[in-house]
Amino acid sequence: MGDLFNAGPEIPYNERLLRLHDNGIALWDVINSCSRQGSLDAAIKNETANNFVEFFSQHPRIKRIFFNGRKAASFFERRITPTLNFDVPERVLLPSTSPAYAGMRYEAKLLAWQQLICRLP
Repeated sequence: MGDLFNAGPEIPYNERLLRLHDNGIALWDVINSCSRQGSLDAAIKNETANNFVEFFSQHPRIKRIFFNGRKAASFFERRITPTLNFDVPERVLLPSTSPAYAGMRYEAKLLAWQQLICRLP
């Protein structure tokens, strides 16, 4: 988000969120809580989902969901999509921005994430 929207970790968190909001982006985790030793997604256990029924009812203009990696996307499809009683917005899988995902160089990740800018309403 730093390279795309000048919302990097060098500025306060609330200001980063405001910059994302000003660019039409809502930021919310798919997983509300979990147990995890270390930082790898594979170590995530006992996940509970955030309440997307409420989230979408409070934010009805959401047109697309961009997932930061496969774990978030698969959890959403498995645990959240079945709970929704309406058409789910378009879903787009993006490569994980985690440094632990070393299968793609930063420049390639950034290029993939640039579609976020191109696909905003």
